[in-house]
Amino acid sequence: MTLYAPAHMTVVKKEEKETKLRDFLAHALKDLDVTSGKPVLRVLARCGGSPVVRAVAAVQAELVAAGVEARVMLAIIDGGGVVAAGSTCSVRQLGDVRCLDAHELLVIATAASWIGDSMRRDPSVRDSFELHAQGSVATARQVAMSFDKLWARAAGVKALAAETVAEMTAELAALPVEAVSVPQVLTRH
Repeated sequence: MTLYAPAHMTVVKKEEKETKLRDFLAHALKDLDVTSGKPVLRVLARCGGSPVVRAVAAVQAELVAAGVEARVMLAIIDGGGVVAAGSTCSVRQLGDVRCLDAHELLVIATAASWIGDSMRRDPSVRDSFELHAQGSVATARQVAMSFDKLWARAAGVKALAAETVAEMTAELAALPVEAVSVPQVLTRH
């Protein structure tokens, strides 16, 4: 493995994000060194619908087969994302709203790291700049240390069963919606 591989920034179209992240993960899993202990995949994402979480969910079988421990930290909890990420991953919520200024990130062991756009921006709506560092031990170590500091402050999340999420959605949809009255503004002249 190369001790230093320069990180490179790319512009990624919103339609291609998940596919590129799956390819990035697949390549990183091939280069993974499991002889030095149990590898850890760390993911910090805006929500469960983020392309990075969907990419991790798509390769869960490969992660389990490689013996990778997956940790996913979400800034915004939505039931579907917890179901997708929580089936084989530890999931926590990063409850501090100030952390929305942080960037989404992914690091797998010391093999590769990825830094995405700010969590304030919805990744499904806009193109973004991403930083890829394949084989850079120093970059992966720094990203992992940042993640671990946030992970220690995050709260655990209990994974919801898909049926529970569907029931909750149906119950919310069945609630009556009251008409909103527009307040009249009186001004004095």
